[in-house]
Amino acid sequence: MHAPSLRNRLVAVVAGLLVAGAVGASASSLGGVSAESLGSDVGIVLSCDDDGVTTSYGTALLSALPVVSTVAFGDVDAACVGLDYQMALLGAGGTVLVQHSGVVGSGGGISINLGALSLTRPSAALVTGVSLTITG
Repeated sequence: MHAPSLRNRLVAVVAGLLVAGAVGASASSLGGVSAESLGSDVGIVLSCDDDGVTTSYGTALLSALPVVSTVAFGDVDAACVGLDYQMALLGAGGTVLVQHSGVVGSGGGISINLGALSLTRPSAALVTGVSLTITG
């Protein structure tokens, strides 16, 4: 067995760089998520929705403190219907405060009622962002 020639090694390096560049270019051209003013948003690459989704939050009072009670994502493309999703409300440093998973239904949106699902309703003051991942 002999060592690969310099030419073969250069071809492999150039091919690797071309693949890495193509992957980076395709990821940067996909859509993201926009958020309301409750916290900062987290940009997400969505392969089934190339123009992004909207995000809204509902709050309620729990022991006189405002908590996040609902999370909704709108303008979800029909191509995402039937795919699995995972949502997370994030706190300082990206800490996951609460998460929920489900399947994207028809109608162009995802609506999550944290209280009805017996999920923790975090203090609105602690929520700094939201993450939505759609896979399938």
